[in-house]
Amino acid sequence: MPHSQASNMHPRSVHIAYADEETLLRKTVVTHVLGIAEGFHVIFDTADCAEMLVRIVNWELRPDICIMGAGYTDYQVFGEASKKNPSIKFLVFTKAFHISILVTMI
Repeated sequence: MPHSQASNMHPRSVHIAYADEETLLRKTVVTHVLGIAEGFHVIFDTADCAEMLVRIVNWELRPDICIMGAGYTDYQVFGEASKKNPSIKFLVFTKAFHISILVTMI
């Protein structure tokens, strides 16, 4: 279930949106890494990268950092999200060496 941005805003935190179809990895990072790290607050987490990026494009989600799994392939929406808010930093996790995917995303 996605976190609600409005009810979880912490003004002095780094706000993070996390989308990855690897549920176990995502939930582990959200709960046991970011959940206990001071200064970081997860405002949204989902298995659906497209949902997260569309919410950014539509100004519904304003994270400082987006963490994504490298399996997402709709680079057009990724580019639109980057252009809408160039201050958002994107971090892409991959279990394999997908340099061609990362180069295309950049």
